[in-house]
Amino acid sequence: MTLRTALLCTSIILLPYTVSAEEFTQWSSPAVGSDSVTNLMGKENLFMPHEDDCVTGEEFIQVWDNEDGTDIGFCIEEDERTAADWSDARDTCVNADMRLPEPGEFKLACDNGTGLNDMTDDWEWVSNFAAQLATDDASPNVGTAVPVGGNGGCNYGSADYATSINGTIGSLVYRCVR
Repeated sequence: MTLRTALLCTSIILLPYTVSAEEFTQWSSPAVGSDSVTNLMGKENLFMPHEDDCVTGEEFIQVWDNEDGTDIGFCIEEDERTAADWSDARDTCVNADMRLPEPGEFKLACDNGTGLNDMTDDWEWVSNFAAQLATDDASPNVGTAVPVGGNGGCNYGSADYATSINGTIGSLVYRCVR
């Protein structure tokens, strides 16, 4: 089974029975690289900044102030989770009504979070989007890669395999956001 097929099957299982075709269609053509799981996360407002409603074990990262004085941002887990491959990490977050952070959110949290642990000790998965690797004929490393961040500092980033032609798949720690 391919990663794309697995994600599609996972999203069909997660998709609420009450979603109409019109509602799903509105989320079916966002940014390049999105898929049905990401579309579902968008429909459930998991990409929307919100007021501070973080629970124990999460830290609120402020993005901006509303004119009414309320802080708007996102909640990120204080501690990294046990290492997993990217699709399992993303599925775990989705099943918890959360998602993986995007690179900008990870950097903002890393730079500004005061109660976050181990943000720069290990590479962490930092995107809900995988992208096809483009390589030349001399090094045919075909597969999909996902951004990673953190190892060594808040300004460090790289990518690791979500899938590859030779079966190499990264297993990294991660944290979920909402």
